[in-house]
Amino acid sequence: MIVRSPALACRIPKGRLSVSFFSNEGDPPEPIHVHVRKAEKVAKFWVDPIVALEESFGMTSTELRRLQRIVEEHQELIREHWHEHFGD
Repeated sequence: MIVRSPALACRIPKGRLSVSFFSNEGDPPEPIHVHVRKAEKVAKFWVDPIVALEESFGMTSTELRRLQRIVEEHQELIREHWHEHFGD
């Protein structure tokens, strides 16, 4: 199951981005993170304690810097949606 937040998606300022997290991410669950997709390109960012790139496929360093800034700008909103979904 993929959880996509309409509130988060509508706050992303530019481009065709999909920001999501998966309900079954590991056992025990991984720390707070999001997957950002732009067409066939994808990146995974840790959200806590600081935003950090975990991995990416097909994205340029310029795209990754831009996406990291976007995740940083929405860090609190991502945390809220994560805790709402996972209940912790």
